[in-house]
Amino acid sequence: MDLDFDRKFRNKDGSVERIPASLFYENLSWLDVKEMPEKEKVVIAQPFGSVEQHGPHGPLDMDCNAPRATIPQAAYLAGRRGTRVLVGSLVPYGYSILHYDAKFEEDAFPGTIHISSHTYLSLVSEICFAYVRAGFRRIVLITGHGNNIPLLQVAARDVRHETGALVAVTAPYLIAGPELLTFLEQGFLKHAEEFETSIALAVDEESVHTDMLANRTAPVDMASAARGKYFARDAITHPASTGRVMVAEFFSEISKGGVIGNPYLASKQKGMQAIDLMVERLAEFFEFFAQIHFGEGADAYVRSTTGG
Repeated sequence: MDLDFDRKFRNKDGSVERIPASLFYENLSWLDVKEMPEKEKVVIAQPFGSVEQHGPHGPLDMDCNAPRATIPQAAYLAGRRGTRVLVGSLVPYGYSILHYDAKFEEDAFPGTIHISSHTYLSLVSEICFAYVRAGFRRIVLITGHGNNIPLLQVAARDVRHETGALVAVTAPYLIAGPELLTFLEQGFLKHAEEFETSIALAVDEESVHTDMLANRTAPVDMASAARGKYFARDAITHPASTGRVMVAEFFSEISKGGVIGNPYLASKQKGMQAIDLMVERLAEFFEFFAQIHFGEGADAYVRSTTGG
């Protein structure tokens, strides 16, 4: 990775600070976990991605880039402001069945590794249960892959019901929302396009087939993102492809070459700008999430979530 986002924090003045190993859950010892004070106030940030086709120019792990680039930095930033956040180990595989074609057929865009819905739901729930067993009560599930969201939401509700722990679900691009569109020219976010390619260029430029961009041989598909009566294929306004109606689609039915959008608009500069914005908004959410009062009755909970 070009800038080692998972171990370095970049200040607004361009200076770089080392992110301490103790920010990462995997680097703690059992004694560190056992003796950690006020664990119920610590926020666990658990990253999720996917390994799936992202056009002929993009790496299969493109959806892992936004979590890699934003979660450690946001956790570090929130920590400097007084909110302790621990970063879990990235789960790189996700619910990616949309990139498989019909069963027993060869995929139009091969390479995807898909985890079935029941396995994925069990995996996410078990990870959360482990954090709760260790004494943590605030967990944020953060995905770079939009189609993980529905299952992450189900897992969050199951874990809340089973344990009482507070669980949230979001994505770095959702937390920044429409602000990203102030400098992204295509006007939406979807798949292997301006946004995702820009993030990949910023995080690991060598993983992108930049020759395809330079020679303009990567596919461009703007038609699939056009808004219709029932469809809006935009990851910001309609996460996980939800519109007024959700239709189970094969990606090869809706995309030319495995892309939705225009990757030629991508640049490393846009990627860095998007990362900086997502880091700031994610850190703000960690701070907000850490102060929610739950288990104390409806009045306390509602006041802490609405500012009333």
